[in-house]
Amino acid sequence: MSSTTELILLSILYLGFLIFDPSGNEAREYFPSFGTAVWTMLMVLNGSNWPSPIMPAFYFNHAYCLYFFVFIIVFGWGFLNLILGDFLMNSIILYCLIIL
Repeated sequence: MSSTTELILLSILYLGFLIFDPSGNEAREYFPSFGTAVWTMLMVLNGSNWPSPIMPAFYFNHAYCLYFFVFIIVFGWGFLNLILGDFLMNSIILYCLIIL
């Protein structure tokens, strides 16, 4: 993973710690530690049970949903497409090397 991608990921996860009130239920359940925050955002990214962390934040303040949607746009559509493109490019190169 490139350092720019790591910096963006860490910035978004740190923003999650800042946005959610540490004494609130959302923060205690979904952002109590860095590992849990990474796991929560991985759930949001791959779509497995993604409404669980989003809905409590949505009921508290509608603007908090922007945090999750920015994360999904940046990593779901941007970063994962880069990984897929890299995988396909390496597969094509490997296929060409085997055939030739």
